[in-house]
Amino acid sequence: MFVNWFLSRPPRGADYPVVPAASLEHQFRAGSIGDLYVHHEGFPSTKWVHYFEIYDLYLSRLRDLCTLRQRAARIIEVGVGDGGSLQVWKKFFGSESQVVGIDVDPESRKSFESGVEFVLGSQSDEKVLRESLRVLGNVVDLVIDDGSHRGKDQIMTFEHLWPFLSVGGVYIVEDLHTAYWRQFGGGVRRRGTFVEYAKDLVDDVHRWYHRAPRKTLRNVADQDVSYVSFHDSVVVIVKGSEQWPQRVDLGNLTPET
Repeated sequence: MFVNWFLSRPPRGADYPVVPAASLEHQFRAGSIGDLYVHHEGFPSTKWVHYFEIYDLYLSRLRDLCTLRQRAARIIEVGVGDGGSLQVWKKFFGSESQVVGIDVDPESRKSFESGVEFVLGSQSDEKVLRESLRVLGNVVDLVIDDGSHRGKDQIMTFEHLWPFLSVGGVYIVEDLHTAYWRQFGGGVRRRGTFVEYAKDLVDDVHRWYHRAPRKTLRNVADQDVSYVSFHDSVVVIVKGSEQWPQRVDLGNLTPET
């Protein structure tokens, strides 16, 4: 018990400094998410600096995909806080995008610009999730879970929203360092955290090559995981389509004997 308790705490002497936005302004290319955050002047928002590179890696592709499909991006963020991140997503994905924020705190409700909606309630309340999806026409391209940071809520939210994620859509669960902290129900390799849940999703990515039953998404087996990426405190899951892997044979020269 003592060992588990000890391992489920931040390292002794750990220091996570807060840096001024001005010190970061030359690190990001113009128009990137990092650039938008550094120069953001709307409602407040707090993010870990290394998240910006992760956002750009996946969300730039998603924005291009929505442009190719000639439709606006539809976004849900769980955990609104002071609301600044909703404004950044809106700016990054364009004026026609639709953004829905979910939070249990009524103080998170602000006078947002057109195309940004707020839904009051818990991420573990299916009625709240259904209402958020209804606003978007029951299709979502991007989900960012920055809510309770507890595995049970994160898993429930994922399993409810994943079926409504578009093909090529991106699902991001943030601040997963809390999956290792006991005050959030976490611990190293502790079952029930989203980190451990996401590890099982890796087997679902490779579903073509084994007969083991799925450990995740049992009731939505036709909703396919294309790939799962692990980053510091972040897991990114991208949706694919139901298509068996295909091979191609290339070249027409016969090897010399």
